[in-house]
Amino acid sequence: MGSEDQAKDAFVIIRYDAEGNPMAEPAELRVKQGARITWQNASGHDPLFVLDFARHVPQPGPPHRRLEAHKKDGRYRASIIATPGPAASAAAQAGSAEERFSYEVQSGDKGVDPVIIIEK
Repeated sequence: MGSEDQAKDAFVIIRYDAEGNPMAEPAELRVKQGARITWQNASGHDPLFVLDFARHVPQPGPPHRRLEAHKKDGRYRASIIATPGPAASAAAQAGSAEERFSYEVQSGDKGVDPVIIIEK
């Protein structure tokens, strides 16, 4: 894998505090359009998690708001290709160089609100 490929991969690690509250690291992720974003649980903690987006999941295909993690190689993960969808924000339509996507990481009845920024 070359450095150009590595620059297109971004990871968000989901950690949990003593009470089971999820935390996303980083809480604000900035990527280029077309980057693969993968969320995965930190080593040693592996509860199921779901990502609920305020507007839509920024990936190709029909717009939807929820992205569920699936177990792969013994760890829950979710992954997308960062692509603003057809329901672009007013800022994106006005020619902004980036678009923000707020979302919530939910695990059980607990959650945290990080953000993704996609640079065009």
